[in-house]
Amino acid sequence: MPQRYRLTPHGALLWATLALCFSLPSCTPSQPPPIAPPRALPRPLGAGLATTSPATDGPVGSARPSVSGTTAEPKPPPKLNVVVIFIDAMRADMPWAGYPRDIAPNLTALEKRSVSYTRAYALSSYTAMSDAGFLAGRYPGELKRSGYFFSAYPEDELFFPELLQPAGVRTLAAHAHFYFEKKAGFHQGFDDYRVVANLDADNTTDKNITSPRHVALAKTMLSDEANTGGQFFAWFHFLDPHDRYMTHEGFTRWGTGQRDRYDGEIAFTDHHVGKLLAFIDAQPWGKHTAIVV
Repeated sequence: MPQRYRLTPHGALLWATLALCFSLPSCTPSQPPPIAPPRALPRPLGAGLATTSPATDGPVGSARPSVSGTTAEPKPPPKLNVVVIFIDAMRADMPWAGYPRDIAPNLTALEKRSVSYTRAYALSSYTAMSDAGFLAGRYPGELKRSGYFFSAYPEDELFFPELLQPAGVRTLAAHAHFYFEKKAGFHQGFDDYRVVANLDADNTTDKNITSPRHVALAKTMLSDEANTGGQFFAWFHFLDPHDRYMTHEGFTRWGTGQRDRYDGEIAFTDHHVGKLLAFIDAQPWGKHTAIVV
């Protein structure tokens, strides 16, 4: 029986926010952000103005009580939700890393107000193994899988969403390729797991245009009180920049070469990911949600 690596629920949610740094190539500036010095916690209201004695249960000496008569305790920060967005085949040389074409304005704006990881490496060279390594928190070569390009993973492989569920974290995912149907095994540990409907299943290429429907599906899931009424983890894997490179009406065409058409796919996907980011930002839980791309 293979060993199932164990993580605490807290560690599993932390892994959700950090594992992408090791699962897909990063698109970042050349220098890492400076490390902020530690800050002292703010003193609670009235601290240092009055204390109580265990013996007298009253003020010590002539110290005056605070305005409220009690010492206010600082409220703990709310628990963060986590939304992880994968963009299949997105290169490292994006605009925020110096690429001259403005092909991803929404992601560029997000990067400017986010933490950038300047050294991140793919776990594998293709989706089937990279995604599984992300979910397992292990190198793909350690995992049991079928011996096909579209690998399937057995239920005895432990994925971190399985640990989030008993900790009370709602787990949801929506993806945009037929490979992500449940037979591949990526659904393990997800309360709400879906794939964009009516996809053309061709294992030699991908002629589907999915970002508009994918965002609509993600918004539907995130609008469900059962999914977002409490702390949640969500994972969305976008596919349009993957083979094949399509052209899209209303988007700049930089040329007819492979890189030109690829840039068009990035711009198209960025446009729709921007809609998802705006939706999240507009929700009451948006300010308590960490986004990882």
